[in-house]
Amino acid sequence: MPDHSPTLHMLCGKIAAGKSTLAASLASSPDTVLMALSEETHLLS
Repeated sequence: MPDHSPTLHMLCGKIAAGKSTLAASLASSPDTVLMALSEETHLLS
């Protein structure tokens, strides 16, 4: 059993604000999953 609780980070902001850079930095931690959803994904639904 992990000794810590899971953390969810949701990023939103303007174009070129550094969201992807921050997400990549956060995702470099062990046992981390990065899920990236773009506007193109929303157009498919």
